[in-house]
Parts: sequence; C-alpha cells; structure tokens
Amino acid sequence: MRLPELLSVSALTLLLLPVPAQAQSNALPQSTLDSLRQSAHESPDWKLIEPHLPDPATASVEMLETQADLLRVRRFPDDALDYYNYALKRGGDPAEIFNKIGITQMELGNTSIARAYFQRVVKLRRKDPQAWNNLGAVEFMGRN
Repeated sequence: MRLPELLSVSALTLLLLPVPAQAQSNALPQSTLDSLRQSAHESPDWKLIEPHLPDPATASVEMLETQADLLRVRRFPDDALDYYNYALKRGGDPAEIFNKIGITQMELGNTSIARAYFQRVVKLRRKDPQAWNNLGAVEFMGRN
C-alpha cells in the first residue's frame, strides 16, 4: 500500500471513531438540548433564516460549511453543528470541519468534546498551528 493510500485509510478510520464517552460527560441532557433548540427556532431571527437554508442533500460542501459558519455567528450553534456534519458527509475537509466543530463545542461550554475534536485535527495535521492553539486554549480552560 502506498503512503497516500495509507494516509487516506487512516484518516477515514479516524473519521469513523466515535467521540469518547468521557468527552460526552460534560454535555447537557438531550431533552434540555432539544428544548433549547426548539425555543431558539421560535425566535423571529430563525423565521428569517430558515427559508434560505440550503438542502443538505444537494448543496455543495462550501455552501454547507458557509451556512454552518453563518448559523454559528447568528447564535444557532446546534444547527451549525448539523450543517458542519452535512458538509463532512458530503466530502468536506475533515481537519477544517473538525476544527470548526471543536470551536462551536467550546463556545457551548463542552470543553471535553471540543478537546476530542481538536485532538483529531492534530492527528490529521500535525503542523496545523490553529489546531494546536485551539487544543491549548481548551487545556487552559481546564486549567491544565
């Protein structure tokens, strides 16, 4: 097996790994998350945004990722995470998207989940300064 094939196989394996159970321990219960999302979807801002959301099945990776960035900025982080995952499933750059998912999780206060995503990015791209910086920020927040 050649090196590029080996790297793509190891990257694919990394994508298929679940987020560790210990990383999920700081997260809010699913019922609380669902109720928060539902209340956010009742806001007038969401009513303006919703008709313009791209279809995840047909939109390009760039469009999905851009929409996720906009949703995150507009304070709809759960929906942003959905669109980052849609972009990932459509073939987006895993390192870049994992980094953005980690930042979103960090903004939500889920530092252990964010740490897991930043560690994935560091494994994918050893020399990515942004990933190392974000991993350092999570460690600093945890007082490590």
